[in-house]
Amino acid sequence: MKTKHLIITRFNVASPGREATIRLKRGWLDERFKLFEDICLPSVAAQSEKDFEWVVFFDVETPADYKEKINSLVALFPFRPVYTDSFDMRKLGPDIVQHYAQADYLLTSRLDSDDILAVDYVEKLQKIAAGLDGRFVINFDSGAILQLNNGRPALYEYRDDSNPFASLIEKFGPDSKTIWGVQHTEIHELGEVVHVEGKPMWLQVVHGGNVSNRVRGRRVPVGKYNDDFPYMTKISSKIDESAAELFFDEYVRGVFRSIKEALRSVAKRIYKSVFK
Repeated sequence: MKTKHLIITRFNVASPGREATIRLKRGWLDERFKLFEDICLPSVAAQSEKDFEWVVFFDVETPADYKEKINSLVALFPFRPVYTDSFDMRKLGPDIVQHYAQADYLLTSRLDSDDILAVDYVEKLQKIAAGLDGRFVINFDSGAILQLNNGRPALYEYRDDSNPFASLIEKFGPDSKTIWGVQHTEIHELGEVVHVEGKPMWLQVVHGGNVSNRVRGRRVPVGKYNDDFPYMTKISSKIDESAAELFFDEYVRGVFRSIKEALRSVAKRIYKSVFK
């Protein structure tokens, strides 16, 4: 059985409305390209299993000098840039499939342009997918969150059973939905979800340019997962965290974070019940 594996990243293709102008501004693009080059791209290039391809979607109106930057980044790792005016997988999905040689199954993984994969993410994912027959969503439930927007970096272990690092294994063909066929909070709509437990397999980065990402989870030393996320060695070598600092964050700040998350969850359920 032949499986084609694609990692798919949405870089600056905006949703209609105000977001469209923001994602083409030079300040926003400068920050996002730095995050992509320093954080995201090296984690993909460092994968222990290399049998995959990476497709990155950019807005067709991306300025010419940034397109030159994209070409230089392709030389560092050969991802495939695709320029489009709409990130609609009902249209983009068939085009993605047609670009690649015929296979029995299509495995697609979601990765945001400012986040990080564990070095063995692809290797573990492909081993799990090889044992599945049909359409399944594969979700590594355990991950981590790196806070960079508060002056002092901090790392948090976090569990998310419907996260933006999920993958979809499905029949290869023009009707392939890909993992981007729905929002990451609705991955159960694509198929049965296989929840994979274990060590953190993804790292979400919270920085000044985030729209919805926020600090969640349990504070741990920044160097705890250096072997899984090599980028962290740059940070952990410069940070000296005391036991008292970690204790205070877990038992004081952590309590308030948990309360806020619980209230947020209740508010979401009420909103959905009223407006859906």
